[in-house]
Amino acid sequence: MSWLLPAPIARVLTGLWLSQSPHSWRHRVIADDEPFVNTPGSDPDRVFMIGDGIASGRGVVTHALGLPGYLARSLSRITGRATDVELAVHPEMTVTSSLAALEDIDLLRFDVILLFVGHREVLGLMPVDRWVAHLHALLAEMQRRTSADTQIFVLSIPTFERKTPLPPVLARRIDAHAAALNAATADMVTEPNVTVLSPSGEDDFEPETSDLYEQWADEMAFHIAKRLDPDRVPIGDVEATEEARRRALMALQATMIGTDAVLDGITETARRVFGAPIAAITFIGEDSQTTRAVSGAVIDERPRAGSFCDVTIRRSAHHIVEDTRADSRFAHYAVSGEDPSIRFYAGFPITSPDGHRVGALCIMDERPRRFSRQEMKLLSTLTELAESHLWRAPGGA
Repeated sequence: MSWLLPAPIARVLTGLWLSQSPHSWRHRVIADDEPFVNTPGSDPDRVFMIGDGIASGRGVVTHALGLPGYLARSLSRITGRATDVELAVHPEMTVTSSLAALEDIDLLRFDVILLFVGHREVLGLMPVDRWVAHLHALLAEMQRRTSADTQIFVLSIPTFERKTPLPPVLARRIDAHAAALNAATADMVTEPNVTVLSPSGEDDFEPETSDLYEQWADEMAFHIAKRLDPDRVPIGDVEATEEARRRALMALQATMIGTDAVLDGITETARRVFGAPIAAITFIGEDSQTTRAVSGAVIDERPRAGSFCDVTIRRSAHHIVEDTRADSRFAHYAVSGEDPSIRFYAGFPITSPDGHRVGALCIMDERPRRFSRQEMKLLSTLTELAESHLWRAPGGA
C-alpha cells in the first residue's frame, strides 16, 4: 500500500488548492437559472435532485444543459412519459446542509429522489463514523417524509486522481477516503427502496461538460427506469388506451344493477381493518368519477379531473397521498369547506381481466397518516377480491 498524506496536512493543502489554483472547480461557471427542468407530456415521473457536485450545474450556464436536463430527456426516451426534475442543489452543499434544505420541500410529490452528497466531506476527510451518522439521519428523514414506494438513489462519491488537475499526492489521499465513505454507504443502505448508484462506469471525476452530463444521465436513467412502475401508459398510447379502458368499463357497468352487497361488504371491511373513516369503490368514466360502493360517507359524482382515483388508475400499483396539504395536486381536498375534508388517501386500481384499469378501491381519512408496505399488500388483496367478484358475475367482461 502506497504512503498517504496524514489527514490534517491533506485538509490544509486541499483547502489551499481549492481556493488558489486556477484549475479549481470553484472557479467554474455555475448554472443559475430556475431549479426546474421538464419534458412535455402528462402524468410525469417526478424526480427530485438534491446535493452538490455534478448535480449543481458546474461548467454549464443552464440546468437544461446539465445533469437535470439530460436526465429528464433520457428518462423520457426510455419510459415514453413526461419527466419533471426539481432541484435543491449547491456546489458546496453537504450531508448536513442537505437535511436543512429539505425543510420546505414537499417530498411526497416525488417518485424518485437523487441524493448527491459527499464531495465536501471527502475533501475535508470527514471521519467515516460521522459520515455514516449524518447520512443515516438524512435518509431517515427522507423515508419519514416520502411514501413507501418513492425510490431513493444515493450517488456514490467520485474519485479524483485519474482525471483532475488535483496534485497526485492529494488525489491519492482523497480517493482512499472516498473508497472508505462509499464502502460505508453501501454497508448502511438496507431499505428496499434505497439504491446506491455510481454516476459513471469508473466512478471517475471529470471536468463537467454537456457530453459528460449526457453520459451520466443515460446511465442513471437506465437504473431509475427499472425501479419505476413499468405499466404506466406511454405518452403516445394514451388516447387508444383510454378508449379501450372506457369500453371495458361500459361492458362491466352493463352487467350491474342496483346495489351490490359484496362490494358494500368489501368497503366496510376496508374501512374497519384500516381504521379509516371512509372506504369506497369508484369507477372512472370519460369525464367523471362515480361511486359504486362506499362505507362511512356519501360521495357524490364528481369531475374526473383532479380526483384521487383518476391518478390511481394511471398506475398499476397503489397511489398514496399521506397528507393532501403537502401535495399541491390535492390540497383543495384538505380545505375545511369540503365535505368530507380529506387529508389522507390510499387507493389501488381495479383492473379488468384484459388489463384495463376502470376504477379504484380506496380509503380516506380526515387526518394525515403513514401507510406501511403491509397495509399496501392488504389493500391489494381486498382489491383482488373486488375484481374477482366484478368479473365473475354473469355477463361480466
